[in-house]
Amino acid sequence: DAIQGEKPLTPLATAALTLFILVLLIGLFITVFGLPGSLLIFLAALLYAVATGFSPLGFPTIMALLLLALIAEGLEFLLGMWGAHHAAASRRGLAAAGVGGVAGMMALTPWLYGPGALIGLFAGAFTGVWITEMIRQWNLKSAFRAEPRAILGWTTGSLVRGALTVGMTVVILITIYS
Repeated sequence: DAIQGEKPLTPLATAALTLFILVLLIGLFITVFGLPGSLLIFLAALLYAVATGFSPLGFPTIMALLLLALIAEGLEFLLGMWGAHHAAASRRGLAAAGVGGVAGMMALTPWLYGPGALIGLFAGAFTGVWITEMIRQWNLKSAFRAEPRAILGWTTGSLVRGALTVGMTVVILITIYS
């Protein structure tokens, strides 16, 4: 701001800052879909820090953001596995969830594009676990009982990761604009 004695931003700097903020928002958005938005936000902050000579975002801030991104992704993974473990899902069931998720994405993406990939991921993973647990236990009731616990673990992990991702974005914007 010229009033505080700073030079106004050049058009190129304004465009770069706008692009940076858009990437932060994209990082927040893709976190909702289970993609690693915290890592995208960290990489954007790192690139911004390098481009500005670590002026507003210093090395300690970048290291804190890296730590937050790793904690966010790690906790999401661990809580998801905790939910699956307490749901008594077998290793075959977890593997079937991965295979089913990929197969579901491949099956629905050509027809529904982005939403098809997301729907296919969840539907395929659910179907893979359910079929595997049905075959393993031959019991419809216990196969359906395993799913809510696994979903609870995954949802809790996603919420924690989302909160940390929002926190990272707030820290970046406060640091840049203060």
